Amino acid sequence: MILRRFLKDPTYTVVGFWNHSDARRLKECGFKLEMDRRPVDLRLHVETDDGESLCQASFERIVKERLGYSGVALEMEISMSDWENPYLR
Repeated sequence: MILRRFLKDPTYTVVGFWNHSDARRLKECGFKLEMDRRPVDLRLHVETDDGESLCQASFERIVKERLGYSGVALEMEISMSDWENPYLR
């Protein structure tokens, strides 16, 4: 119930990377979750300090360029979670 309220609340913006199909996946999973608005893909909104678009950059490069952290990895086990599992990682 709390997650449903959160996803339908227009005052929240859900952000992530490569998340263009997340709203569809949530709706099509067994829980039939719906979002009030589409999630924002951060890749489409980040640039280097010199104005170079990072839309084609890796997750690791974006984190390094914009947050200053090296070695942060996007773990496939987490990014490819089973949407039918009631306990997401």
